[in-house]
Amino acid sequence: MTLTTARRSRLGTLLSTLSAALFLGWVIPALSYPEYRQAQDNLGHDHAECLAFFSVIRRCLENSDQNELAAKYDEAAERLTEQAVRFTLAAGLKTETLLTRLQLSRKAMNQAIGNNCGNISILIAKHSDLCAGLVHNPDRRAQELIDAELERAGGCRLK
Repeated sequence: MTLTTARRSRLGTLLSTLSAALFLGWVIPALSYPEYRQAQDNLGHDHAECLAFFSVIRRCLENSDQNELAAKYDEAAERLTEQAVRFTLAAGLKTETLLTRLQLSRKAMNQAIGNNCGNISILIAKHSDLCAGLVHNPDRRAQELIDAELERAGGCRLK
């Protein structure tokens, strides 16, 4: 599979996921508790940040002919995409919100590195721990955000 074909395949997968999410957004009601909805919103935002991070990393790897490693970032992004849509919809937000967050995050990251992949360590230092956690242990981050929102609202922590 060529890189161009792989990109088309990723785009098709993303569009299919977003189409299904648009339908599910009308069928599945968002959580009614404000703390949980805010935690879902925060998770959706974290996922958009990490999708942008993986996108910038992948571009830099492709530019340096490290396509095998770039493909691993693609795989991680595919795992996060479905979750990002799910959390965004659960927060009562539109999928367009997710896409806008992704675009804004990608733009900010490219600016942070001055559109120069030689500065990629700036992004790695800022985003790698969060993004690795979302890929390998998404429930932990979800629990952290739910606990933080409940604590902020004066509620109790869940264990």
